[in-house]
Formats: sequence, structure tokens, C-alpha cells
Amino acid sequence: MMNIEQRPRVLDTANPKEGLRQMRGIFWDTDVEQLDLEKNKPFIIARMLEKGGMRGMIWVEAVYPTEDIVNVLRHRRDLSPIVRNYYLGRYHVPQEAAQSILMDDEHKRFLP
Repeated sequence: MMNIEQRPRVLDTANPKEGLRQMRGIFWDTDVEQLDLEKNKPFIIARMLEKGGMRGMIWVEAVYPTEDIVNVLRHRRDLSPIVRNYYLGRYHVPQEAAQSILMDDEHKRFLP
């Protein structure tokens, strides 16, 4: 049985900006105070899903609609294949669509 000290702390979803501050470590290359939740939405979602673990996933799902999350999964190139495939499965994106997304990313690397 897990004691209370071992449980992951829940990020603040009532005040999303505070939730970002609590995850400051995964935004090592960015000033968290300068992030705009709407303007920087794709970057924030991708970083939280890639580096934020369970806490990041719960925060993203509480703050952003599923449509925005799936859109990031389809278009961001900085997600690892493992993370992308996990979340595409979580949101029930058909396997054919997931493969075409990954193939499109592979082909885009060679375009000027």
C-alpha cells in the first residue's frame, strides 16, 4: 500500500498557470512565466505529454479539450513514437490514421 508521501502530487487545474509553475523542471529551456496557455498550446501539450508523466497527462486532459490534444499528436514532430502511439491509442485514433501520421512525419523530413 502506498503512503501519502509516495502519491504523486496533483497539479493545480483550477489555476492552469500554477500547474505549469509546478512542472517548471520539464520546461528547462523556457521561462514558464512567459508561456501563454493558448498561444503556446501545442508546445505545452507536447512537453507535458512527453516529459510530465501521469501528472502531466492528468493536467493536460483537465486543461485542454481532447480535440486539441489529438491535433498536437497528429502534427507535432517532437513527440517520441512511443508517446505518440500511447496517446493515439488512448484517444482511440484508428490505427490506419496513426500510421499515416507517422509516415507523413517521415516523409516531411526529406522535403525542403
